[in-house]
Amino acid sequence: MALNLINRGTTANDGTGDNLRAGAEKVNANFTEIYTALGSGTVIDGTIKFADDSSTVTTISANGETIRVLGGTGITSTISGNDLTLAVDGTILTASTTSTLTNKTINGPDNTLTNIANGSLSNSTITLTGDSGSNAVDLGDTLTVSGTTNQITTAQSGDTLTLSLPSAITVPGSLTVTGNFNVLGTQSIIDSTTIEVTNSFTFEGTTSDDFETVLTVENPTADRTVTIPNSTGTIVLKDTTDTLTNKTINGPDNTITNLANSNLSGSAGITNANLANSTVTIGDDAISLGGTQTTITNLSLDGATGTIDLTSSGNKLRFNFANTGALPSASTYEGMFAYDIGGDQPYVADAGGWVKILTENGSIADFGNVGSIASITDQQALVWNAGAGRFDPASIPTSGFAIAMAVAL
Repeated sequence: MALNLINRGTTANDGTGDNLRAGAEKVNANFTEIYTALGSGTVIDGTIKFADDSSTVTTISANGETIRVLGGTGITSTISGNDLTLAVDGTILTASTTSTLTNKTINGPDNTLTNIANGSLSNSTITLTGDSGSNAVDLGDTLTVSGTTNQITTAQSGDTLTLSLPSAITVPGSLTVTGNFNVLGTQSIIDSTTIEVTNSFTFEGTTSDDFETVLTVENPTADRTVTIPNSTGTIVLKDTTDTLTNKTINGPDNTITNLANSNLSGSAGITNANLANSTVTIGDDAISLGGTQTTITNLSLDGATGTIDLTSSGNKLRFNFANTGALPSASTYEGMFAYDIGGDQPYVADAGGWVKILTENGSIADFGNVGSIASITDQQALVWNAGAGRFDPASIPTSGFAIAMAVAL
């Protein structure tokens, strides 16, 4: 309550001041406030009450008691005249002091820490470790996350860093996919020297249905190479029926079987010029396949069962040998005719040996039942020698005899 003053008027008894009742009310109000402030409201007890932050109240007598204001830890108090000064020493933090705190806990949400240099932090860096190498990045520095062309792209928006794959990906090293690998799109390009497929390739075709084409291989026993030619065409399978065009089959590297003569005809397209051996040599004559030969030069025939059957006239065969020593085995060629050009004698082969054939130029001694006539003389003739079983030279009687000679040719 503000101080209530009694209005005494401008001049004495001018009637402008408070009357007695109003003046008394102001006096009472003033005393009520004093009694309330310094006592119980009805009695002044002469004390002053002090309360601390914990609501602890102490009462000090206003009649000569001293109120002491004592400093606590780090706080001092001094009085000079009417001034009471409270001060802090170096153990108390102020806005302008430089101090080192120990054993303190600063609650982050309730405080703001600024201008803390990296050197004042126990951990002032972030260590980044990659598949190879590592680097420590100071707090406050800029960490740049860079992508790689055709491998990784980066994008930053606000507090978000997004790593993604580009539409066209290049993998510089080896890529291992442990699960299924699905490639979508209209074109897939594989630029590689070697592609290893464990079992087979499966082609769906233009229609997605239950029918596929599987490209597989037999289990190889060595490294194999199948070369696809630099050409456009259709692959020919072993078990399919196809017509080959513009192909060269090297005979020594292939085996061609079951070719009938019709397969070698002109309509089949295989001419003699396309054959490594387009002729058959008989004797000294090379006969083209498909050709006709009426004369064979220097032909030798041998064998145990073959025959020569000629019924036409004008045939010519030579059976001449240099001498009898050159004649073949008579038992092998029984019935063969031969001529000894050294002895000018014809022979015929018998199982027992070669038998000379008598000619008009031969000697009577060539007969097998005629003895030697080397010593025959004039007036001698061939006389039957029953003891020797042959004709031998003997003298002819000069009279009274008849000579009978039978010559069997």
